[in-house]
Amino acid sequence: MFITPLTDSLGQSTLAPIADLPFAAARKASQRPAETPYTEASFFDVPTGIVNNAVETVQIRNADMIKAATGEIDNLEEIKINIAKAEMAAEMLVTVKNTVLDAYNELMRMSI
Repeated sequence: MFITPLTDSLGQSTLAPIADLPFAAARKASQRPAETPYTEASFFDVPTGIVNNAVETVQIRNADMIKAATGEIDNLEEIKINIAKAEMAAEMLVTVKNTVLDAYNELMRMSI
């Protein structure tokens, strides 16, 4: 693990100035590819994407844990970040599931 100094040997800041947001947005817009294919997403794509993201992050976390146990990986910060990503993905999955179930229960209580 290396600590990066905020100034160089002459005392000059190595940090770049923060760009103004409107100019940064205009610059990003001009750098987009000319043709961006538009695909219409359905309602079911969102939960599927959340589940796939949770599964992927847990698989990465498990692989990192095995690599750490066998000594194949030295960067513990990367493992720590991947563990946090997996926890957040699982937390988001549970939150979305609870929200969907609450909405379903609310619909079932409505009288038509």
